[in-house]
Amino acid sequence: MTSKALFQTTILAASLVCAMAFTKSVSAFEGLRVITNSEHAIGQLSKQEVVNLFMGGGSGYDLKPVELSHASHSRAAFNTMIVGLTEARIQSYWAQMRFSGRMKPPKMMQSEADVLAYLQRNEDVIAYISASYPVPEGMQVVYELKASANRL
Repeated sequence: MTSKALFQTTILAASLVCAMAFTKSVSAFEGLRVITNSEHAIGQLSKQEVVNLFMGGGSGYDLKPVELSHASHSRAAFNTMIVGLTEARIQSYWAQMRFSGRMKPPKMMQSEADVLAYLQRNEDVIAYISASYPVPEGMQVVYELKASANRL
């Protein structure tokens, strides 16, 4: 087998593994909720407002976004289904923003339990969690992506 053929076979195998992993995580998708602990009446946000808040765009709200770690299925679902970008594209975007000194990425938490605890301790924070997690008292759901709307 030539090195070119070996390379192509390796790329094909890696693509297949990634596709299978993504399909499994999306098929297990239970929905997402974007929540805040803001004392201000925010009401429902549009998808674009949520994207702007998490990607550093202008939103008109003084909320600090918190995101989940790279290994989280909820993060993968949020990035692909709400932001509309892959993890690699988002990482590239934030690298450019940090390098240019324009913005820093959202604060990162390891688990949804950590996110909820952080929200309870800090004011004016916005985060996303799986719809399978109950929303604690005092938190406001400002955007929801239901599982049935995004099945493959």
